[in-house]
Amino acid sequence: MTGRVISERRALQIADITADPEYRFPETFKLGKIRALLGVPLLRDGEPIGVMNLARQRAEPFTERQIELVRTFADQAVIAIENTRLLTEQREALERQTATADVLQVINSSPGNLGPVFDAILERAHSLCEVSYGSLQVYDGEQFRAVAVHDLPEQFADLLRRGFRASDHPVGRALLAGERLVHLSDCAEIDHPVMRTAVELAGIRTALFVPLRRDETLLGMIVCARREVKPFAENEIALLEGFAAQAVIAIENARLLGELRERQAELRTTFDNMGDGVAMFDAAARLAAWNRNFQEMLDLPEAVLAERPSFAELFRYLVARGEFGSADLEAQLSRSLDDTRQEVRYERTRPDGHVIEVRRNPVPDGGFVMMYADITERKRAEEAIRAARDAAETALRELQTAQDRLVQTQKLASLGQLTAGIAHEIKNPLNFVNNFSSLSAELIDELQEALARVPADHNTRTEITELADTLRDNLGKIVQHGKRADAIVKNMLLHAREGSGERRPVDINALVEESLNLAYHGARAEKQGFNITLARSFDPAVGQADVFPQEITRVLLNLISNGFDAVAKRNRELDPSDFEPMLAAATRNLGDRVEIKIRDNGTGIPAEVKEKMFNPFFTTKPAGEGTGLGLSISHDIIVKQHAGSIEVDTQPGEFTEIRIILPRVNAFRA
Repeated sequence: MTGRVISERRALQIADITADPEYRFPETFKLGKIRALLGVPLLRDGEPIGVMNLARQRAEPFTERQIELVRTFADQAVIAIENTRLLTEQREALERQTATADVLQVINSSPGNLGPVFDAILERAHSLCEVSYGSLQVYDGEQFRAVAVHDLPEQFADLLRRGFRASDHPVGRALLAGERLVHLSDCAEIDHPVMRTAVELAGIRTALFVPLRRDETLLGMIVCARREVKPFAENEIALLEGFAAQAVIAIENARLLGELRERQAELRTTFDNMGDGVAMFDAAARLAAWNRNFQEMLDLPEAVLAERPSFAELFRYLVARGEFGSADLEAQLSRSLDDTRQEVRYERTRPDGHVIEVRRNPVPDGGFVMMYADITERKRAEEAIRAARDAAETALRELQTAQDRLVQTQKLASLGQLTAGIAHEIKNPLNFVNNFSSLSAELIDELQEALARVPADHNTRTEITELADTLRDNLGKIVQHGKRADAIVKNMLLHAREGSGERRPVDINALVEESLNLAYHGARAEKQGFNITLARSFDPAVGQADVFPQEITRVLLNLISNGFDAVAKRNRELDPSDFEPMLAAATRNLGDRVEIKIRDNGTGIPAEVKEKMFNPFFTTKPAGEGTGLGLSISHDIIVKQHAGSIEVDTQPGEFTEIRIILPRVNAFRA
């Protein structure tokens, strides 16, 4: 019976299974004395997901009314199954999102320290993907070597820590060849020493190898394994790929931080030898360094320094050796050597192109201090400092951006969870309203047929008919609005499930068109007599952008609804014959970015309101009509979650135009 119902996708019954030559029934049916069977399919979008079977101990067919009632129960079962599936997906999505956020927090709190990051990744992979064992291995250009393991037998973990040559391993060769990942459903079928050891020592059967790549460079891999033959699902693979991307971010941050620290150490040594105002180091050590470098760069013999020549004697010695232009130097010396209060500065270009600066600085007691500086090296060091500082500032901005996105994602996840909970609580009683109102509408026909057999005069029969028709109409309206409410709740569940879901390429024109239609029909249903002219100017070349579609839809719905409110307010203030309410949506291709504009001819925004409109909890609506969070969340979604921009151009009493710029590709991917 089950096979027949699934195959034909319709309700079927057998009045007497003992009389059906094609039906084979098990011994348990004989023991239960089952004679009649009814099977009704559980259909979701026309596809069978199960069967509801009923049995009788007497050979008697089920009536149409009974079959219809079972169909109603089957529909309710499908709704319950779908609700469970949606809530399960929502819970799993929230768990994956929380795990991703946890790893980001570890990255932010452990700059340059990869151990806690790798341990956090393996721990969350273990809990969310039913992973028995895990390891994170780095690739040094020749070998894979485990730097973090989770629950592996110690003997096998030591083997992985010692490492193995990538080119000698089938998985290593595949990853080196650029494979997206390697998924082994049964490691026992792989003839390789490492794989045989994995099976023998750890009992590993199914394994997934996800590479860590920076651009095209292989940095390592995440390995997740199960003790049973159970391939990984697509959502599990997607989560592990996300963890791999986070591991790459952590590795890259650690590399940049290490290079920065090394460069800082080099610069410290350079400045220690350079001197010239670097007061942060020991003065005696700095003076010794000056003298040593001064002697080396000017090639001064020990005998000259031992005589402790005066400033004038030293420079006359250098002029005699041709170190400086004698004519200019003599003229300067004649004017300045006897004045200990005057600073004297000389420069010489060495054959290697470096410029040496030698100067005398006056001191209060009338003596002098000789200093040198290699200007070229100093400039190079200064440039290196600036480059290191810029790299550090860039890394800091990226971490702050990731943190902002994390906060935003957590906020949206909480909102999605709340929405899903409310929608679920509404949907259960709504299911009964819809199903039993439909069934009651059908029962009216049976009631009229039964009453037709009851003796009654013309007036009574007319009154019964009118009451039945009125009841049928009322039930029809309940069915109509119940289905509309069911569609709204379904959209709430979908929105809650996808609101903080995967980022993916989306057709921008289609997204704006869908948002425009949804907002328009919602406004017409909410506001009696609502009317507005919608204008569209979509650039056919705008194409796709890599976004969170549900979040961009949320922003557009908010902006369009605000535009509708502004237009309706101006319409109330003006003579309707002199004003045509209008809202325009436009898109434009900007190369590596896309532009979306929403413009209305409503009341506009005063300057003092425009300054605060994106602030949390700021609203101009009356108490109880607005939370002040819509534009604030919209700003966070565009700027913090998508690395885009949102601008406002408005003229009070004339128009408001919101301009959104979104990167075409995901700016947050490593």
